[in-house]
Amino acid sequence: MWLLFSIACALSDSLATICNKHLMKSKQNPISVSLFIHGFGTLAMFGIIFASNKSMLITQTTLGLVIVTALIATLAGLIILVSLKKGDLSLIAPIQTTTPLLILLLAIFFLQETPSPIGLLGIILVVVGGVVLDKNPKESFTSIARRIVSYKPALLALLAAGLYAVASILDEVGLKHTSPLIWMLYIYFFIFL
Repeated sequence: MWLLFSIACALSDSLATICNKHLMKSKQNPISVSLFIHGFGTLAMFGIIFASNKSMLITQTTLGLVIVTALIATLAGLIILVSLKKGDLSLIAPIQTTTPLLILLLAIFFLQETPSPIGLLGIILVVVGGVVLDKNPKESFTSIARRIVSYKPALLALLAAGLYAVASILDEVGLKHTSPLIWMLYIYFFIFL
């Protein structure tokens, strides 16, 4: 089942990135786009939770964690929208593939989680694949690194990837205290705010 969820997540994330780039090309304001996405997400989660008769109460500690996570995710989302507005999607999307590597490093240090050798290989392949997608046939990996460092939208995308990685670690911690639906409702709600 995890494979199906992983594929669905990757497809929906790719579609969202393409739609976000299209919105940014049509001169939409990144804050307006973020407000719409998270406002719609809040209403959808609220509707699902209301229909399932689940309690929406959370503890004060969990609420604090939600607020910090939402602030980090908001900042990351706005930064990636700005990078999409200013840069080329074909150059920015591969930078986002560094997020799993950053999550792995943070999970090792903060959650004491280590991937299996196959999981580690998969993460490395995702990151290398993202870099290779952006690589010209005659270009070296060091020239790619120099190009990324000199291209401000790519640096913004890298910063967003780091912030998304931190938010993912906080999501993992928060989900130990509440259900995924309740967590998502509060995250979307506070990002919307």
